[in-house]
Amino acid sequence: MSDLQEKLAAVAPEALVIAKELQQGSAQEAPIEIRISGDDMATLKQIGTEVENMVRAVPFSLYVHRDYFNDSYMVDIDVNNELANRLGLTNGSVSQILSGGF
Repeated sequence: MSDLQEKLAAVAPEALVIAKELQQGSAQEAPIEIRISGDDMATLKQIGTEVENMVRAVPFSLYVHRDYFNDSYMVDIDVNNELANRLGLTNGSVSQILSGGF
């Protein structure tokens, strides 16, 4: 399986490739997910790396990964619905127009 996983990962380096045998009967794995939340991105990244390293150090841990790689920036848009309606704009059209810029 590890050979297959390496070959598939080489084909799609940007993908998270997990190759494992199908199981039948009762589940034998114990998948976990750890979420870390807060406002300071630098601190979140640091804690995330520390947690990832701790989990990797656990014997027989497999498929340890983070799904947070790039900083993201968010913008809150407060549409004046009365004015938008007078201009013939819906929230959906405003959203579609703004999505092109991000």
